[in-house]
Amino acid sequence: MDQFLIGMFVFGILFSTIFFNYKVFRRNYYFYKSYLSEINEFIHNEKLVLIEVRNPVPEDWKDNPFGTRNSFFPEMALPFSLLVHYTFIVKDSDNNLKQFWLRNRSSFFGKNETRFREAKPERFILESGVEISRNIEADPNIIEVLSECPACKAKVTAENKECPDCGLKFL
Repeated sequence: MDQFLIGMFVFGILFSTIFFNYKVFRRNYYFYKSYLSEINEFIHNEKLVLIEVRNPVPEDWKDNPFGTRNSFFPEMALPFSLLVHYTFIVKDSDNNLKQFWLRNRSSFFGKNETRFREAKPERFILESGVEISRNIEADPNIIEVLSECPACKAKVTAENKECPDCGLKFL
């Protein structure tokens, strides 16, 4: 009988160790993973054109519609929910720019939750440092800044049929 109790105790210790390690690895996976596939699916469903995706910079946090911040390193050791934010700028069918935020919450014992919300900034600041207004047609030169080759990231205009740097042909 003593061997059975010792065996159950060892089994319980091993099971709980494996279970908690699984939960920690799962949470860290969702904290560090890229959410580009979720963003692309959202853009496709809403029939939008992607301009830029990035991690929020300090200027972006004031327009955050969720009102939360990314989790920081010490929170990873605690059983709280970890939060990850991304912001992306899109163009709709009326040539208006919109900024959306993605927030992923991965809790220790619960489900992973990914949400999208639209932010309402006055002006958009692109990763290149260019600041633009909501309506692209207000500044016709902005199309040169917003268009880039998907292969080499060289700037191209709407008139280009192929990339001047790498030769990629556009449809």
